[in-house]
Formats: sequence, C-alpha cells, structure tokens
Amino acid sequence: MKIALLADLKRREGDLKEFFLLRAIHMAASFLKAEAMIVCGSLCGDPKECLEFLETVDASMKRRNLSMKVFWLRGETDPQEDNTRFPDPAGELLAGIPLNAIPGLAGEIPACAEPEFPFLTAELKDGTLSEKTIHSLTLPGEWRGRLTDYHIHTNLAYCSENMSIPEALRIGALSGLKRINFAEHSGQLYFENDDYWAGRYLMRTRGTPEGSPLQLRVPEYRKLIRQYDDGSFSYGFEVDADPEGAPTLLSEDAAFAQIRLGSVHHLFRKEDPAALKREFLEKTEALLKSGVRILAHPFRIFPKGCGMEEPEELYAPVVELLRRYHVAAEINFHAGYRPNPEFFSLCLKHGVKLSLGTDSHNLYEVGFLMPHLQLLRDIDAYSRLDEVLI
Repeated sequence: MKIALLADLKRREGDLKEFFLLRAIHMAASFLKAEAMIVCGSLCGDPKECLEFLETVDASMKRRNLSMKVFWLRGETDPQEDNTRFPDPAGELLAGIPLNAIPGLAGEIPACAEPEFPFLTAELKDGTLSEKTIHSLTLPGEWRGRLTDYHIHTNLAYCSENMSIPEALRIGALSGLKRINFAEHSGQLYFENDDYWAGRYLMRTRGTPEGSPLQLRVPEYRKLIRQYDDGSFSYGFEVDADPEGAPTLLSEDAAFAQIRLGSVHHLFRKEDPAALKREFLEKTEALLKSGVRILAHPFRIFPKGCGMEEPEELYAPVVELLRRYHVAAEINFHAGYRPNPEFFSLCLKHGVKLSLGTDSHNLYEVGFLMPHLQLLRDIDAYSRLDEVLI
C-alpha cells in the first residue's frame, strides 16, 4: 500500500497548520492515491489547542468524503489520551512494521515547516518502505510568483466554510501565487439561500413575489473588498445564469467588477437529454455574450448537477463559443470534479486561452494548483504556460 508521511507541523504558527495539513490529506488521498497518512511529531504546544485542531481537521475531511486513514505519532507536548479521530498507527495497518521504524525516517521526511511545505509518500511492502517520493504543497519553483488563482470565494458565499480575505491572501502568498482574484457568486448576493440552491431566482423580473425577492448583498460585498483592497488582488463576480438564461448581475453592479466569471449552476430540462444540452448551450452563450472573461468549470454541471456523463459532443460548439467571444476556459478540480484534458487540448488547438481556478470555499484550497499543472503536463502545455494562460 502507499502511505504518506508528514512531519514537524508544529513549527507553523496558528491556524495555518490546519490548512496545510488538509491540503496534504486532500492531495495524498485524491491525487496520489495514498491509503493512509502518518503525521509525525508534535502538532501543537497546548494539548487543548491540539484536540480542537484535530476536531477541525476531522470535520473538514468528513465534509469532503476523504476516507483516507490519518494516524498520529504523538510528540512530547501532545495530549496522550486516546483520540479516535487520529489514532496511533498500531494494529492492522502497520502490522509487521516496528513503530520505531517510522520515527527513524525523520532524516528522510522533510519538515513541513519548510517554505515548500513538503511531505513524503512511500510504498509499504513486506514491512519496509520503498519508492520514497517528496511532494510539495506549494507551486514548483519555476512557477512561483508567476501564476494567478482566478476563482476564490469570500465569507459571503453561502457555501463558504471558513473563507477570509486577509487569510486567503496570506495562504496565496505562502502557496507561491502571484495574485488571486475574488469572485463571489452573484446569485448568492442577490437571493436567499434556499431560493438560490433551488434555482428559484429570476433576474429579468428582479425577483418574483412568489418567493425570490432580491436581497441585494452586493453593497456588503463592495464594502468587504474595499476594506482590504491595496491593489494586491483583483475582484469581481462569478455570474450565474437564471432559469430564463439571464445573467444574474445588475448593470449597476457590473461596473464594480474587475473580472467576471460565468458559471452554469442549474439546468432544468433533465427529463430530456437533448433539451438539457440545448439549455446548457443557450445559457453558456448568454453568459459569454454578457462580458465574462472566464467560463468557470465548463461541464461540471453534467456529472455534479444532472447525474450524467459530460456530453463530449458539446466540446466543439463550446470551444467555438469561447473563441467567438474571446473568453478563457477554466481548469477547475473543485468538489471532486475531474475535468477532461481533451476539452482543454481542443481549446488550445483553436486558440482559446485557459484559466486556473481552485474555486476555493475553504482556505486550504487557495493556490492548490498542483492538479491543474498536472493536467497541463498531460496536454503538453506545461512548458508554455505564459502562452496558454490568460
């Protein structure tokens, strides 16, 4: 089995420990296919703080359905009582491996407190560890300070877990980003939570008396942005298309946005696949015509919102729309989505630029672009990012 090993997390101050441990867990479980992670050494100086920290990590893992087992080799300052969330690595998992062999790797496990936030994966077989590989939780050196994450949410998103503009900026810098762009859901700023998620919102009528009145939280969003705006980041909206296909952004608010992303979050003709695909193309074109610069998670609505495979026959018409309206296609891995490299390869073939977006709703996601860069390697575009990215 493949296991991941992470050490010396304590040296990171405050709540950043949580975010980079979550990133390591996500990366190891979802992309490196590790079956377990062992966290070595003291996590916190205060036992109470340590248990609260582990509870937060555990809750975030459950929210993402990350089932990889995480084990904890306690340090001297960590609480010694049993902890069912992160048990000691004893019993079946490491049967046949002396526990002192794991700390013995201390010289090989890089300290996670180093600037690249490194950790190790290794193959566990016949009581020994082999095929050891070091991974980084930040951008590779050749692209540090050169890339932008264009899709970051704020605490005003209904789906925000812990977002904070100053903390997002801090983690973006630690991750090696050049800039980040805050793009809040326009539909969530205009409509109540239940109305938005149920798709009961209509922009052409500015809401309906039947249950979707506008609530206008955009002034609150503007105030939040201005509070921290020092020119180091950009901002705008992730614009939805309402059930009638109208972009959910009032003209008086559009001028505030520096960058607008367009997203299809709701489709309604699910009983007829052909009609559903036409609805998707109609909404996509309406968004592109409205002046968005980036089409966010272009086909995620099909597997995540409609329970069906991506219709690859729509790749070519969507690429043509992107080319016609000079809009970039976003590479987005949020919520377990796996974008098809073939679509992005077709984009590049027809001169359509690409955009990198983490779609961050949790601070650990800000700047987590490693899967995006792997996709770009897969389509032979990694060496020319300056050419293919907006």
